[in-house]
Amino acid sequence: MLTIALPIPKANDPNARRHWGDKRRLVKSEREGAWAAARQALGHGPSPKWTEGKVLVVWTAKNKRGIIDPDNCVSRCKPLIDGLVDAGVFVTDKHVTVEIVPPEVGPTPGVVLHCKPKEPA
Repeated sequence: MLTIALPIPKANDPNARRHWGDKRRLVKSEREGAWAAARQALGHGPSPKWTEGKVLVVWTAKNKRGIIDPDNCVSRCKPLIDGLVDAGVFVTDKHVTVEIVPPEVGPTPGVVLHCKPKEPA
């Protein structure tokens, strides 16, 4: 299992009304941040390149206002999943299942991604 902690993603917020250029820059930044965190977590070893897998998303908000519904959580985490693919954790995100732990209020706001390959049947 690979665990990565990241700041709360803001780029793909479906309720935000951003200029496309601003959104593009945010998506790129979040994707690169996820790539860097994944590469750091992997160390100098080879990338696992799992063909199928699961990502468990643990969302922690600073206060009740920061708690979002699971659908928004999935869309906001899309650049992070893409960064994992860029880092070689997964071959593609087509066969990656995203599970959301109900968001909670906690002392350190952020997103923790727990990645693991699909278990053989």
